Amino acid sequence: MFSRVAGLYVILDLHGAPGSQNGLDNSGFTSPDPNEIVWGETWMYSPENNGNTVRILAAMAEYINHIEDSFGLDNIMALELLNEPWAHLDLGRVRDFYVTSITAVRLVRPLMPIIIHDSFRGPMWATLMKNFPYKDIVMADLSSDTAVGDRQKIYVHERMACSYTSMLRYQTCAVLPVMVGEWSLAVDNCMPWLDSKFADFGQCDHLTEREGNSWWSEHTRSFAMRQIDRYEREMGWAFWTWKLEDHLEKNEPASKYWSFSMAVEHGFIDTDFPEDACIHPPATDWAEPLGTDGSGSGGDANLAAAQAPSGVTARVDGNAAAAVEVSNSPEEPMRGSQKGASSPGAMLGLVLLGAMAGALATFLLVRRKAASQGASASASGGAEKRGGNRGAGWMPAVFRYI
Repeated sequence: MFSRVAGLYVILDLHGAPGSQNGLDNSGFTSPDPNEIVWGETWMYSPENNGNTVRILAAMAEYINHIEDSFGLDNIMALELLNEPWAHLDLGRVRDFYVTSITAVRLVRPLMPIIIHDSFRGPMWATLMKNFPYKDIVMADLSSDTAVGDRQKIYVHERMACSYTSMLRYQTCAVLPVMVGEWSLAVDNCMPWLDSKFADFGQCDHLTEREGNSWWSEHTRSFAMRQIDRYEREMGWAFWTWKLEDHLEKNEPASKYWSFSMAVEHGFIDTDFPEDACIHPPATDWAEPLGTDGSGSGGDANLAAAQAPSGVTARVDGNAAAAVEVSNSPEEPMRGSQKGASSPGAMLGLVLLGAMAGALATFLLVRRKAASQGASASASGGAEKRGGNRGAGWMPAVFRYI
């Protein structure tokens, strides 16, 4: 009743199947022992558990009919058959379960839109969904669960946020329309009661440093907007979750990354949902342009340039990309024994650079000599096609390695 008054539509799902479809705590059955057979096999390969799951879904369809007929509540928009069947289950059996379940549900509610989970293997469904006997099916994709990537930095998540666009588009075009079922702004497992075995790899010891930090706020907002840009291109999305328990929202620093309402309150999520976040690069203030302020690594780059051997030019572009130019002119042949470094680190770098430059220069000079000696009219014509009017003996005067 509350959802109807609030103007919300509802998707019902079966979150825990008899015997557990995934061995995770969200199915009501888990174990700290990864070797214990709870990772879906007790559900998948048990005819009793499998059959009971189908009967439960049929009962859920009956329940939807009941509340619609008795209370006039017509805002249940879809039924998701099962939350997160485990990634290592036989995918053919998962498909068979879906067909059987849809048959049972449609006998009770013929026009019920159905959502199926991809079992964490979205692109693999392209073949399995061929000749699928039912329509009005949507696939829920869970590729956006970034909390398990807690060893990655926030700006890695920013860059990756838009990189899944092609994968989601492929699933929509080759499989089924895709709805992103769960996403958040968390990049770690720092919330209580989550799987914390990898917490020491993440940023849990530094959560309080984010409080009131404009750098973190900017990057978290960038991360949010780029995810929304990606998901808005498909069927839709659902943030996990709308709000948390009051105790958590008041006392846990990580709450605002899991609570949509708190994320909006902190300015991480703009409810206008800008549509072009993914065509702009993420914030790059973690990497200052080299050599612009006379400090840091810019000075090291300038030092390397000053100590470069004869014929080698080291430079730094404004975009912080370092380049090394190696001359192969006959007047200054390159050798791998150039000296001039004044520190062990610089000496090692110059030795490696000199060795590479010497090998490249030798290769280019040999190629140039061979081209000059073996040129013919036909070879000249081929070179004309490859290099315009440069001729058969043309070879670049500068080899640039970036």
